Amino acid sequence: MRRLTALALLTPLTLLSGCSHLSLPHPSLPHLRPYERTSVLRPALANQQSPLLAANTLRSREAEEGASGAMLEPPPVVQDQRVDLVQQRDDGMTRVVDGTNLFARANFAGNYSAAFTAGREQVRESSPDVQDLAGGIYRENRTRYGLELAAREGRGRYSLAYLRDSSDDDAIKTLRVGLTQNIFHDQTRITLAWDRTQQDLERRGDTAFRGTNERRGYIFGVSHLFTQRLELGATVEGRSATGYLADPYRTVRYLAPTAPGGYARQAERMPDQRSSDALTLRGRYALPGRSSVGLDYRYYQDNWGIAAHTIEAEYLYPLGESLLLEAQLRHHRQDGAYFHQDLLASRGAATGFYTRNPALSTLQTTGASLGFQWKFLRSHWKGIEGGTLFGRLEHRRQRYDDYLDVRTGLSPGTEPPYRGRVTQLQLGASLRF
Repeated sequence: MRRLTALALLTPLTLLSGCSHLSLPHPSLPHLRPYERTSVLRPALANQQSPLLAANTLRSREAEEGASGAMLEPPPVVQDQRVDLVQQRDDGMTRVVDGTNLFARANFAGNYSAAFTAGREQVRESSPDVQDLAGGIYRENRTRYGLELAAREGRGRYSLAYLRDSSDDDAIKTLRVGLTQNIFHDQTRITLAWDRTQQDLERRGDTAFRGTNERRGYIFGVSHLFTQRLELGATVEGRSATGYLADPYRTVRYLAPTAPGGYARQAERMPDQRSSDALTLRGRYALPGRSSVGLDYRYYQDNWGIAAHTIEAEYLYPLGESLLLEAQLRHHRQDGAYFHQDLLASRGAATGFYTRNPALSTLQTTGASLGFQWKFLRSHWKGIEGGTLFGRLEHRRQRYDDYLDVRTGLSPGTEPPYRGRVTQLQLGASLRF
């Protein structure tokens, strides 16, 4: 995996587009230009979310990195001027997120485009630790905005994007650079990417605290259309992070017989460096009747001892010319970080590092989702060339093996492992001009 990451470092750069699904469609007709084509594996009415918008979704965040594969969405069509509005609710085991995202893109000078995204979310945290410490729910509001500039030249697309995500306690700034190139009569697509993120953290009630970390990511993706029906692809990712990587508010339990409940808490202690590699393999096959199936597998590892396997199956079924139905199954399993500990023997008993972050624990997630895309405008109407309504409902069951539920009131260390369910609902509309 380290050699694969080195290969990505030696290649040109491209735009990372989000952390959800990788789909690299290719044309069946070689004379189509890359910015005009649609995949034989995914009907043309399928909504292609913008990279900026896709990056804001909160799907499958049970692990900070490696839980869900970073996916390369098809390069947005340069001529596709559009406005998207998405409303999303993520009702999870430890948090509830209500968010609204707006995306707009306009074209100018023929081969250039500018895209703007903005969003606002209300986050309500209700994890076992928050309820145990505060006896209630922690709330915060997050806002984000971003700007992407893109240019088309021949068979390639170049992009530069800046995003800012902030709340009362932190500010995240991300710069992304990208290149997507088609070769071999547009049957093969190569995507290269680089991004740099800086996060500044504060802690409420502690004016002296300041925490900063920097993250860098690289990605190399290739896919090829082997036949009119079969497409295969692979992606290699490498990421690194340095600086303050802990949570200013997260604590670790330690045994204290004289304390209420038999335990007390101390701040977590995390390494100041993290590096990871991931390899994703995927295939798409077009079935008779314009339906298609897909299968993805992703392996992830990092220097914190986490190793994760994710497998995902997808089925697309069009009804008529305007409606597309989607069904998906997903399973994720990971080993916890070597320093994850639910309960220390005494205060400061663990040498080195320790955390009780559930995202870094040993866990399994199984989920299923259903979605639709409905093209409700098929002709020009008052300057609007077309419109699409889309929605998605996902349900996941998560099991943590070494993260115990402290709310049960049992003796420290005898509590059952934490279990829960997550439901996410996403509704949106897209208008093309």
